[in-house]
Amino acid sequence: MLVAAECTPSNSVVFLCGNREDVREWPDWDGQQNLVAATSDGILVGTSISCDGPTTVVLTDDSHIVAGAWIAWEGILPTPRGTVEASTCEGDVIGVLSVHHDRTIVRVWLNDDQWPDRVVFQCLPPAPSSG
Repeated sequence: MLVAAECTPSNSVVFLCGNREDVREWPDWDGQQNLVAATSDGILVGTSISCDGPTTVVLTDDSHIVAGAWIAWEGILPTPRGTVEASTCEGDVIGVLSVHHDRTIVRVWLNDDQWPDRVVFQCLPPAPSSG
């Protein structure tokens, strides 16, 4: 499944979490050194500035390599409600993707190392437990 939307976040930041109501710790993003900041509850990603036009935000459970982009971050996000939600920091929902598991591997793909105008959140199931 793929959910895509264009947005122009007022502060050039997109937030991904399992559900905003469940977020206890917000990432501390400096906006200068790194494009991505994360806590165990959510991920902040810097985008292109609004005067340069909209940013395309994609949520996908497709495991293929994203053409024309690089992995800026990878980690595990708790998703106890079985969804991931992308939003602006003001709380405007950009898109929601059903993931059907309580922990999700997230890869953040960006098309630029300073002002990306395409952000892909690749949301994959956790690896099966061995043993």
